[in-house]
Amino acid sequence: MLKVINNTSFFSLQKLFVSTQLNIQPGQFVLVNINVSVYIICRLCAKRDLHPSYCILNKSVVYLKDIGKLQIFRGKIDTHTDCKYISCKNLTIIDSIHNLKNVIVSLVFENANLTAKWRLKTSTLRLIIKEVLKTLVVSSDTVVLPGCITACQKLGIYCIIVSKTDFDYGKVISSTSISIDHVISKNWFESNRVVPNIGGVETIYSALKEYCILESKRFNSCFSSQFNNNVLLSGPSGCGKTTMVLHLASDCGFPLLSIIGPELSNPQPGTTEKALKKIFEEAKLLASEKPNGICILLLDQVECLSSKKPASHLARIQSTLIHLLDSLINSPGVFVVATTDRSDMLSPALRRPPRFTSELMMGVPTESERQSMLSIMSKECGLDVCIDTCNEVAHLTPGYVAADLELLVSDTVREILKKASNLRNENNLDIWRLCVLRMRPSTLRGGLGIVSNSDVKISDLGGMSHPKRILTRAIEWPFLYKDALKRFGIPPTKGILLYGPPGCAKTSLVRAVASGNNVTFLAVSAASLYSPYVGDAERTVSQLFHRARLSAPAILFIDEIDGLVGCRGDDAREKGANERILSSFLIEMDGIGTKAQRSHSTNEEIIEPLVIVIGATNQPRLLDSALLRPGRFDHLIYIGPPDRNERHEILLKLTKKIPLGSSVDLECIADKTLLYSGADLAILSKEAALTAMIEEGMNVEKIEQKHWLHALENMKPSLSQQQIDFYKNFSF
Repeated sequence: MLKVINNTSFFSLQKLFVSTQLNIQPGQFVLVNINVSVYIICRLCAKRDLHPSYCILNKSVVYLKDIGKLQIFRGKIDTHTDCKYISCKNLTIIDSIHNLKNVIVSLVFENANLTAKWRLKTSTLRLIIKEVLKTLVVSSDTVVLPGCITACQKLGIYCIIVSKTDFDYGKVISSTSISIDHVISKNWFESNRVVPNIGGVETIYSALKEYCILESKRFNSCFSSQFNNNVLLSGPSGCGKTTMVLHLASDCGFPLLSIIGPELSNPQPGTTEKALKKIFEEAKLLASEKPNGICILLLDQVECLSSKKPASHLARIQSTLIHLLDSLINSPGVFVVATTDRSDMLSPALRRPPRFTSELMMGVPTESERQSMLSIMSKECGLDVCIDTCNEVAHLTPGYVAADLELLVSDTVREILKKASNLRNENNLDIWRLCVLRMRPSTLRGGLGIVSNSDVKISDLGGMSHPKRILTRAIEWPFLYKDALKRFGIPPTKGILLYGPPGCAKTSLVRAVASGNNVTFLAVSAASLYSPYVGDAERTVSQLFHRARLSAPAILFIDEIDGLVGCRGDDAREKGANERILSSFLIEMDGIGTKAQRSHSTNEEIIEPLVIVIGATNQPRLLDSALLRPGRFDHLIYIGPPDRNERHEILLKLTKKIPLGSSVDLECIADKTLLYSGADLAILSKEAALTAMIEEGMNVEKIEQKHWLHALENMKPSLSQQQIDFYKNFSF
């Protein structure tokens, strides 16, 4: 085996240098086999000062075997010529070299400006190409990469494609007739490179592809020539917007130009505007290279180029962008797709037709979409995953976007390889679960809300049988019995209010329900939402609900909600602040809960649960009546103190892991703990254990009845009969 040293100098043009110690006859032309269908045509040369285990190879002439002339424009040719080692067995000697009479070529230029410049100068190009090819041996289906030829570098020629010759292998001479078949740009040449689809977004992708095809037919129809088909594609970061556009260009075979908003930023006035104009002009030239041709222009992170209240420099950039978009009305073939994850920041002047005639929203993928994405991503990594595993992992990853799933697959592959397991083994579900537990979706990283992953089940909580039934029906049924709810036209629950005295497990109950249904649980205190600055609390409320929608299906739990949206007071200053926050909260409540979609296959409306808001308060009289009407908080659930049987059940749950002596009578303790809440009983069990350690020493093994009674003597209930009577007699 010979280690390959690549050489791009003019001296080594179409040559293969080997050591003189190999006893290979120099001067012969050979085919160097790179892979199954790619060969390098070069001339053998001997080099004395070269080690026999090395060779110097120039890859200027690439022969594509078994690829028809209609397919030679596909992909980057130079990426397929990479090799590190070759063997002498891979060298095939070319028997004879003929003088060619007729050669048909196609030229690929570096950019569209050069293509437009030289397209009308074919006679001059023929003479130049003839002089270039005189120094080479070519064949049909040959691609010449003239990186070391000065003339081609000055002209901006990326490659020369020899599509047909009258002999298998030959040289161009002065009498050879050169015919130029196509003159295209590099963007068109590379437009068919394969970009894998992320999967799970077929509906959005089909709509985007339809607009792209309509743009190619726009000036062939008398009905749609006054409007273009530009699309604004919005969605959370990492959901696959840019990848979808790249796949669209690959699927349709159209060239793609990208404008990344932050990369155009320049402190010098006029520089960004000049760069925008240059790219738009290049897009128009690319579209005009072929009849009914399309150039896809991607404006990535377009919010960096437009704003509702732009500064002076951004105002100039925005005006230039709007003017360029308006100029496309009379210039067919340029299909503009703008992507953003902050569409609310865009100027309304930019979003109106005919600048952007359509807006497509990519949300956080649903469970079925995540299943499709996981299947495709796993196959690309060489990981065999069965359908059941995909379903299980998709169920465990609510709120994950495409970028999160890609990272999850990568981490899983790394863990499987670390444990020396087989990637082809389909029974790697435990490793998947481990990687899911260690990972948090990007929509939930940082920001507002305490993201809790609790292992507490609803069966671990004692008592509260009635609230458990209502919460189970309100939260679990939309996931388990979708067809039944759809059949009766019952929309999912929007909100639930839990009220009652403190310490009665309102927060623990909500956390257990969320954990049992595998939904995202966001918990926030009303005090953390307040701000001394005007308008800051309202913006925080809006961001909180937006974050919950991105991680849907989700439960948004707001503790001490009376501190955030209390009843409108008499004091003018307090009334103004409360009313602004309450208004923001009511607007967000009215805009969440269900998402009405229309199925493209059955044309039926699909209602999916998104966010359920659960509020908890021990001051229900402070809540405003507008918040408590049906449609906002659909269920008002009283969480009272436990009765005698519930206290006994709670004590059994609390002492499950505590060693108890034979004298312990939990029923007796339940009788003696009137007015004790669930939190009081939890403290009581700890105090009983500490009392046993104090009285019996650190080696005590069990807790006896006397320790419980001593702990009861030192504790008082946190509730009073007056509080309980207030909640029992309270009505909204």
